Amino acid sequence: MSIAHSPAMRAAWPLYLLWAGYFTGLPSKGALYTLFELLLLIYALYNWRQVPGMLTRHLGYFRWLACWTLPMLVTAGAQLFFSAEPRELAQDMLQFVLRTMVLAFCLFLSWGQGRDRTRWLLRLFLFGMLVNAASMYWQWYTGWDFTHRYEAYDRLSGSVFNPNPFGLFMALAVIASAYLTLLEQQWRRWLAALLMPIFALCLYKSESRGAMLALLVAASIALWFAPLSQGKRLLLIGAKLLAVIVVAGVYSQLLHREGSDGVRWHAFQQAWQQSFEQPLIGVGWRTTENLQLVDGAIGAHNIYLDLALLSGWPAALLFIASCAWLLWTTRHLQTIAANASRSLFALLLCAGLFDYSVINSTMFLGMLIATTLMLWLSYQSSPPPQTTNNRR
Repeated sequence: MSIAHSPAMRAAWPLYLLWAGYFTGLPSKGALYTLFELLLLIYALYNWRQVPGMLTRHLGYFRWLACWTLPMLVTAGAQLFFSAEPRELAQDMLQFVLRTMVLAFCLFLSWGQGRDRTRWLLRLFLFGMLVNAASMYWQWYTGWDFTHRYEAYDRLSGSVFNPNPFGLFMALAVIASAYLTLLEQQWRRWLAALLMPIFALCLYKSESRGAMLALLVAASIALWFAPLSQGKRLLLIGAKLLAVIVVAGVYSQLLHREGSDGVRWHAFQQAWQQSFEQPLIGVGWRTTENLQLVDGAIGAHNIYLDLALLSGWPAALLFIASCAWLLWTTRHLQTIAANASRSLFALLLCAGLFDYSVINSTMFLGMLIATTLMLWLSYQSSPPPQTTNNRR
């Protein structure tokens, strides 16, 4: 019996459905983490003879994962060993990295050989987004806030702690449901297509301009790589125009110091100046509390600058280098029609990296790691296309 088809992994499917609750910010995610860690430990002990061979066969998986987690580990190490500030942030980051690795590894083991991993991953991801959308509609009609933190907000956040990450989740759900429509069989396409307007409405109610921009950027990339007909050219022009309009509105508020954007620009300037006070090790977490001027949640509103401010420019540059490496690995992507899984990987990646500089959605990082890992594995482990010799 193969590792992926062991009884322990088959019995774990209910847990993997609950795992989607992690993406929705449910309060039970700590218990889910513990269940996954225990499951992985029991599994490793039960199949201890097969684990070394499996690790050797999938060495590329761990190299890819190391490229993602190394910047966070460096950042956490800088906080632990060089900063005089409290270590809770570094400990949380280390725990976040390790648990994300466990989640991604358990997901990888749960997929049997011969299955279309991309479809199953999209279904699981969309299941979590439907739970989140349902919580948003419940919040919408009852006026009850799941987080009890943003009760004064007119913007809705589902069961996620902030409207901006919720908006990004919904933007990625629109992308995923669109691709699932392409990948599914004819009789299931209507169901995947039905999800898109639901997620689009949730995105609209979140009022997250950063998430809307990320979706427009992803749509522009998709249309750019797709074979362009007259209709697609018009859609591409429309997506670019909408993106320009959104950017122009944000830029206008920045210039006139209006609304939250003016405060964010001030916070960004402060973070930029303070990041050079301790460029090697950072100024520490407690200093940034003065920058959190809107509901204590925005910081510098830019994850790259936040890393430079907290733990120094070396950690931030290493994180940027890992993102650049991921983009470099996707430079040879084929058209969307030729390879949907690779194109989806590129769109999720570009939308997420763009969003890092707009809404500072750190909660998105774990979902991006697990999602892109599974998509990467879906075409890395797929057999090469069979070629036929042309008869003379």
